[in-house]
Amino acid sequence: MNKKRVWALVAVACAAVLMIAGYLAVTALTKEPEQKEEVIFSAGSIEEIGLTYKGEEMRFKKRGGQWVYADDEAYPLNTAYLRDMSDALLSVVSAGRIESENLTEYGLDKPDCKLTAVTGEGTVFSCALGNKNETANVVYVLYEDEIYTVEQGFSTKFRHTLIEMAAKQQLIDIQPSEAESLLVENSEGTAKFEKTDKGSLPGSLQWEVNGIPADTASISSLIRQMASLKAEECLCYMPVEMTLERYGLKEYAAKAELAYGARSVSAVIGADISDERVAVYLPNNNLICAYSKQDIEPFLRASAEECRNKMLFPAEFSLLEGARIELEGSSKSFDFADIEDSWDFYYKLSTIQADAFADAMPEVSEKTVRITVSMRSGDYVIELVKYDEEFYAADHFGYVQLINKRDVEQLLSISNLVE
Repeated sequence: MNKKRVWALVAVACAAVLMIAGYLAVTALTKEPEQKEEVIFSAGSIEEIGLTYKGEEMRFKKRGGQWVYADDEAYPLNTAYLRDMSDALLSVVSAGRIESENLTEYGLDKPDCKLTAVTGEGTVFSCALGNKNETANVVYVLYEDEIYTVEQGFSTKFRHTLIEMAAKQQLIDIQPSEAESLLVENSEGTAKFEKTDKGSLPGSLQWEVNGIPADTASISSLIRQMASLKAEECLCYMPVEMTLERYGLKEYAAKAELAYGARSVSAVIGADISDERVAVYLPNNNLICAYSKQDIEPFLRASAEECRNKMLFPAEFSLLEGARIELEGSSKSFDFADIEDSWDFYYKLSTIQADAFADAMPEVSEKTVRITVSMRSGDYVIELVKYDEEFYAADHFGYVQLINKRDVEQLLSISNLVE
């Protein structure tokens, strides 16, 4: 082997040795010391929590055993967040200590999250949360000028803005029977639903809309829908005029106000936030929240006309004593005490629904079908006047219902009266 080749091999070997030595040196310098668990703080109870996150300063305290936002105790706080924070602070366990003064390397020179806790004994705990180490599943914590590693889940409990901690619970928890009124305003106009006990069919028509009988099923559906509304996200607390305008809440798309007992709850529907969500202002909580458009849609299209009662005779069988149906001088009477004889007639009469509504009644003719129902409270008269080739008209509720000709013919057939 010639000398040049020998020297070349020696050079390569030396370079390899130097590279290995360099790698070992760098590894030794950057390697964190062996992790050793250590309880850096513990408490019997937490009474106050101060939090700074993303430049927002917040302070929470216990009032009567419940967590509240100290600057505004009326704030609709989801206390589950504070319970999680409090539980995490009862015992803060470090996985190890970092021997370094380089705060920048660990995100602790300008931390985006700082917290302070006051215990029931008056002890104060303060720390700052830095970068996360996803590989080791820890977060770097600065406490008393020392850098510690703490399980990453500890950090997650504190990284929330105030609006993120707003309660997104059900808007109101009541049944339709507990409601007293519902006001809905939208592009269709204003529909004011009110519970009534002065209906001409006692025990059957429970609601009115703008002074006329309303469809109980429709109003019950709207009340249940409003009661079940739940925000997907809270967007702003105590919005100023500019914020209301930005979310389309100054010239709103719709408004709903539900009254029950001596209380009421409102929802003002604004602009679309996306294809699937819409902004809604809740005056009772002073919050703007994002709701599903699908959940809000019923209030955008509700109208007094569509919610009018469609039933021709929605009375309970137990309230009736008898009935008489007349056409062109012929008649048939039913005694409701004889269920077998009268049930088919009652069932058909009580399930007929209007297909549409009209502005005016036609003139009464010999083709008019007259039904007189005897009730405990007195007689009740329904006149079915031929409207056109498809419908009969009735106006005993104060508005004109258009009843399908087939339904009237079935009533006449049951009564053995042939038109």
